[in-house]
Amino acid sequence: MTNYSTQITALEAIVARAQAQGQSVPPGLHAHLGMLYFNTGRESEALAQFAFEKQLFPESTHFVDYVMKAQPETAL
Repeated sequence: MTNYSTQITALEAIVARAQAQGQSVPPGLHAHLGMLYFNTGRESEALAQFAFEKQLFPESTHFVDYVMKAQPETAL
């Protein structure tokens, strides 16, 4: 069973720690966090994370756009 809340907390801690230390996060982290937010009904936060991913890692734009298009239109 997947515990989204635990995963979200862990990823948010990684982001906060990286920001506090002036470091960057690995590629895919914001996209993963976005999917977790989406899966828990936090659509606006999901979109923000997808945008961060695309901004920090332009090479992931195609993947992030694909993921966003795969979601039901009513959800996003």
